[in-house]
Amino acid sequence: MRKYFEGHSLTGVVIILAVFSFAVALRFFDISSQSPWMDELASWWYMRNLGEVWGRESHSPLYYAILRIFTGESDIGTLRIFTATVSVIHLIECFFLGQLAFSKKHFLIFWILICLNPADIVYARMARHYSWLFEGILVYYLLWRIKAPLWMQAMTGAFMGFIHVFAVIPVGLLALYRFWQERNKKYLAVMLVSTNLIIVYYILRIIFLGHEQVSVNVSWNAQTLVNFWSSIVTQFLGDAYPRFEYFPVRFWEAFLVVAPTSLWAFYKRRESGILFASVAIASLLVIEVLGMWLNLRVCRYVIYLIGFWFVAFVDSIDDVKDWQIYSVLAAVSTFLLLHNPLTSFPFEREKVGEWKSYSANFPDTQRLVCANNYQVEYFELNAQLPCNRAVTLVDYSQPLILFDLNNCQKFVSVFLSNLMDVKEIKDLKTGSITYFEPKKSENGKAKK
Repeated sequence: MRKYFEGHSLTGVVIILAVFSFAVALRFFDISSQSPWMDELASWWYMRNLGEVWGRESHSPLYYAILRIFTGESDIGTLRIFTATVSVIHLIECFFLGQLAFSKKHFLIFWILICLNPADIVYARMARHYSWLFEGILVYYLLWRIKAPLWMQAMTGAFMGFIHVFAVIPVGLLALYRFWQERNKKYLAVMLVSTNLIIVYYILRIIFLGHEQVSVNVSWNAQTLVNFWSSIVTQFLGDAYPRFEYFPVRFWEAFLVVAPTSLWAFYKRRESGILFASVAIASLLVIEVLGMWLNLRVCRYVIYLIGFWFVAFVDSIDDVKDWQIYSVLAAVSTFLLLHNPLTSFPFEREKVGEWKSYSANFPDTQRLVCANNYQVEYFELNAQLPCNRAVTLVDYSQPLILFDLNNCQKFVSVFLSNLMDVKEIKDLKTGSITYFEPKKSENGKAKK
């Protein structure tokens, strides 16, 4: 361990330890108090129902199996702590590998950017695998950069594919890039086979389930092309779905940082600058093609580009001066203060609490809950699913409370408003509680 601190000044050692301590604190502070969001509930649900992953979930299966092994049937808070712990382990790996990949002063800038990267902080506090995708690919990139043994690169690439299938894109591109440089056919064959093992899983799903069923698994969350590209840029500074409403990064300020640094790294014509540009362009083209086919444009899946961006930026600095290290530390710390990634916000849990509090005033009233199966089970809502079918079972001659947890079943509310009278609506940020009463006939009696 001592040799990894040799060559650093006392100030450098202090920065390394202080930044790491701050990074750990940011990932764990008040981590369990925030409300879960839908994808976190999906992690919780699939972890408990591993057999359903094959037929219903589009993501790689290994992540849920690892959750089950290490956390058991835990709540969302425990799953988040597991994600944050994995994040800290990856930081430690980056500490050792980064020392081999960079000079001492270059490493300090790399260390600050990796530890205090807002996007990674936000994702590391979620019960999902997005931070793992970013950090795992960065670890692989460092292994690739220092030319670690082939078996180590192959195992890491294969493992990351089973954590998230989009890891195949950067790992495969790096393998092709090295083959273009060295013409090593053995290296290319081993890396492409190991990396694409996860593709076999998806091919088997198509064979056994059929293309239509598999397409249903993945055709969701479409965005316009403009929103997709702007989301990519803002994500580099920490704007992370779905919390952009509570941790916003303006597109123009993100663009003013991302564009010049990207162009600067490319202008310096360092290998990493060219590599970042090629990986970024190729990744976005691949996702655009998939988006056209699967109606899928989800910007958080290319979070791994941030690691390539950081490495290219660090490499673009020639002789690192002390003031540059202090400037980067001050800039990142100031950004974290201005854009607090730890802000708690009213989301699922608060909405469910308000629903139960409100409906308790009407103990014998009909209740109709519009929520997905993950939310229903986690919050014990006892809902009839699906909501658009359950609405046909309602007795329109009796009062009714409609709870739309995600504000996505407005047509159910419109349908009911044509048959019943709306007496009260409570908006819940995203979602609503609506109290219906039977329509009155001309003589003042409820219609049958």
